[in-house]
Amino acid sequence: MAGFKRITFAVFFCSLALTLSGCGGSEASVTLVESKGKVLLDGEPLANAQVSFIPASGPSATGTTTSDGTFKLTTGGRLGAVTGDCRVTVFAVAKGSSDASAELETMTPEDMAKTAGTQEFQKMMDESSTEVIPSRYNKPDTSKLTATVSSNAADNDFFFELTKE
Repeated sequence: MAGFKRITFAVFFCSLALTLSGCGGSEASVTLVESKGKVLLDGEPLANAQVSFIPASGPSATGTTTSDGTFKLTTGGRLGAVTGDCRVTVFAVAKGSSDASAELETMTPEDMAKTAGTQEFQKMMDESSTEVIPSRYNKPDTSKLTATVSSNAADNDFFFELTKE
């Protein structure tokens, strides 16, 4: 199980790093279109999940689901996503009640990136959270979730139904 969590969190932090870096492009120079959606898990709204749209070209967009499962995508701090076909990932964990959860909440993304490979960081991750959804949804190659972001914002209301099976 520890190896499973290690891989899951490694994928999450790699995707976070790509999102923060904008995949090498300048987010300020790309045109973004407002995009939103909803995520359900076994028919129920999935709260506090990170949804990522990963286009073939351009920076990734991310959003966090609210209590009703809805999200709005942002790219580099700007509202919207680049147009085109995207692979979609969803990452959701439940926070534990340990001191490790509190420590992780105070860490910046830069701090996480610096310590991500250490045994101490892995121990914090193992103690602080449990997966809510199957790990296949965390990775672009296995999630099987896709979306096409249109230049017409009215067409960019996405719906994803996930299952625990």
